Amino acid sequence: MFTKKQTRLATVSVIFLLAVILTACGGGSSLVGKWAGTDPDSGSPLTVEFRSDGTVTFEVPDFMSLEGTYRLIDANTFEMTLGFTGETDTQTGLTDFTIVGDTLTMTSEGTTIELQRVP
Repeated sequence: MFTKKQTRLATVSVIFLLAVILTACGGGSSLVGKWAGTDPDSGSPLTVEFRSDGTVTFEVPDFMSLEGTYRLIDANTFEMTLGFTGETDTQTGLTDFTIVGDTLTMTSEGTTIELQRVP
């Protein structure tokens, strides 16, 4: 039989492990997937795809294509490194985000973009 202290420690460990797994997977509000909206600068359609391997692509058709990586900093912030497709120069920055239902709102350097999850 387990002591009360061992049972409590096991319970806390399981809760901590589940929190880590849900955070890593994004829980029910995962960034992973394809999102669509409008580029705030050009007014053109914009798609963003976050992949489970930590890669991301931004595309404004007939205008620009960016590729890079992202990693979650906390539940509402990720760090992203992007560069133009096929080029080696990149920039890294922090982006705050929220996901409500199928709407992703991202804010970086004073610019906010609202995207809808693509089924």
